[in-house]
Amino acid sequence: MSYFDEGDFGATVSLKKTTPPAGVVLLPDGQPAADAKVMLLSGQGSVFMNSPDNQYPGTGVITITGGIDGSVKFDGAEDDQGIVVLHRGGFSSVTVEEVRRTGRIPLQAGARLEGVLRVRGKPLARERLNVRSPISWAALDGHHLVFSATTDDAGRFVFTNLPPGNYVLYRTPHLIMGISTTESHRMTFDLAAGESKRVDYSFGGRTVVGRVEASGEVDWQYDPHVIAVKLPAAPAAPDYYAYADPKDFEKARRAHGRSKAVLDYERKRQQFQLVFDREGNFKVDDVPPGKYELNLRVTKPNKDLSAHRFEGREQVLGSVKLEITIPSGAAGEEFDLGVMEMELKESLSARSGPLDFTAEQLDGKPFNLASLRGRPTVLFFWGQWAPGTATKLEELRATVTKMEAKDRPAVVTVNLDANVDDAREGVKALGNDWIHLRLTGAGLFDVTEQLNVDTLPTVLLLDAQGRVMGRDMSGKRLASSVKRLAVNKH
Repeated sequence: MSYFDEGDFGATVSLKKTTPPAGVVLLPDGQPAADAKVMLLSGQGSVFMNSPDNQYPGTGVITITGGIDGSVKFDGAEDDQGIVVLHRGGFSSVTVEEVRRTGRIPLQAGARLEGVLRVRGKPLARERLNVRSPISWAALDGHHLVFSATTDDAGRFVFTNLPPGNYVLYRTPHLIMGISTTESHRMTFDLAAGESKRVDYSFGGRTVVGRVEASGEVDWQYDPHVIAVKLPAAPAAPDYYAYADPKDFEKARRAHGRSKAVLDYERKRQQFQLVFDREGNFKVDDVPPGKYELNLRVTKPNKDLSAHRFEGREQVLGSVKLEITIPSGAAGEEFDLGVMEMELKESLSARSGPLDFTAEQLDGKPFNLASLRGRPTVLFFWGQWAPGTATKLEELRATVTKMEAKDRPAVVTVNLDANVDDAREGVKALGNDWIHLRLTGAGLFDVTEQLNVDTLPTVLLLDAQGRVMGRDMSGKRLASSVKRLAVNKH
């Protein structure tokens, strides 16, 4: 499978009153190509393709069907405008000037790429891959494409009917809605017309792991995070305002995009996407040894997926940029970057004010949450009937027990069972160091609705002022967050 998307490069041009361009579309064997799809790039836009059979012409592209004898004729066009031809027998991208001069539009046979994706020396199945052309968006002219495939059980993949040109093959370990696809594990190559190329798609690298601890709750899967090879700055592109005529700028832009300097830069560019879990742990496989820059960037989530995140207008909450070195090692051998800290400008879950409610303890006495002001607090909402509750309670007990006494938070369990005996049975093994509450009646609905407690168990972390600073943390992440709150009580 493959796909293209619409572009809007180029300048608006006016058609000259000149001899209409006409020619014949020819198959690679020289025979006329009947019923070819012919597109004239007469305005702002190129042709985006996501499969050999699906094309999406950009703004101002005029599409006609060639004759049964391969003949093509447009009412008018300028010499520097492009013509893209698609046919089951091949592909062509030429200029109007070439058609006027030769009267021919020769098709080039499609190429083929196949290979095996390997990680740690073993085939990787069911992994989504893409190929993209051209490798430099600055070289975008008549067409651009992104083809997709998924590896089979033996790690094999194949792309067919690829137009000749330069390509980048890349993985997409974690797709994120609303932004451009993050290209991971880039491999560049060239394809000639009719060529069949086979590649071993692997880097023989190590598995890199690490952990990030933030000062508040973070949706680590909302933003792309990468380690990228350190390179000098990219070759400077032409300045639009330095040209009096937009056409001159377009020529300069295309020449820049096709220059050896730009193509060499794109072939050296490499990055690997970090795949995060919800606890802040990350992993990326097959990273070769070398010097890299680790880039972490957290933005404020926007529920409106129609918002164009790629415009870069998100609110950045925190970032980490570090130079790292991946040493040599056996393929697949794990290399741990350790724990990194990220200070957020604001917590993703912080409430506008301190949390407060009153509930009954299991002995029937009232308890007000505000009495715990001055120390971090963990609230554990649970029910005896809720799957996983006992396991989560034990995990929380183990985490708190391992902490130094000075760093330990107040722990409050909040039971939602109808029967108080069930609640008592559920916390019997936890001892008397924790505060055990239960919510019933109107108080149950008011508190759970206020705090969006719609699944059990739910864990909330409060700072010393009673503000919600995290949700559903556990293990090391919870312990480190509590310790940070204990240090920064004000």
